[in-house]
Amino acid sequence: MKPIHTLRFGLLLAISSIILLAGRASTYEINDKLSIGGVIAGAFQYQSIRDAPGFESRGRGALAIQPEIDFAPTDNDEVFVKLGFGAGNGLMGEGQSPFILALWAADLEDDCKNINGRNRDYLLTAWYKHTFTFGEGHILGVTGGIIDATDYMDENAYSNDEYTQFMNEALINAPNAFLPSYDFGGAVEWEIDRVSVKGVAMSLGSTGREGPLEEP
Repeated sequence: MKPIHTLRFGLLLAISSIILLAGRASTYEINDKLSIGGVIAGAFQYQSIRDAPGFESRGRGALAIQPEIDFAPTDNDEVFVKLGFGAGNGLMGEGQSPFILALWAADLEDDCKNINGRNRDYLLTAWYKHTFTFGEGHILGVTGGIIDATDYMDENAYSNDEYTQFMNEALINAPNAFLPSYDFGGAVEWEIDRVSVKGVAMSLGSTGREGPLEEP
């Protein structure tokens, strides 16, 4: 990936957020089998609230760091690990904002601890993939481990990345669908020429939220 630097301003209903997002998404190839990369992004948000009892105007900052390691020992095998670290929760800390949807959908400090109630910290994804090649343009990829369903089921090129595209949770990873992240499961990717079929099955822990199922 190329280095990415963005400056964004947003206005959402009663919340006025001035957001500075400095992100660097890059990959460095150590050799033809091993590469490392990741994202570093920070944001400062300020909200101006009226007629919302229990909440007040305030500013909060947050920093998200996600290093990645990709190892492909053969052309048909791949091992991938992504870690997540955060400092601060921005305006999405408990009691900070009256809005349910996050103004920045990044994985922040609380999101990287006790992930999905699994008593697992900082390890976001860790999976192994094997690709079966049956002929030219006909392949089958099978993945297992700790996965993110959005990597397979959401291919929106314009609204799929909270670090380099839209920041608001309402515009990220098909919010009208249930696409869980960072839990045990498997994925199948079958491609024949220009036709592709994908499927994901996951065993989900608890997000600690009441009500309809939501993406962590």
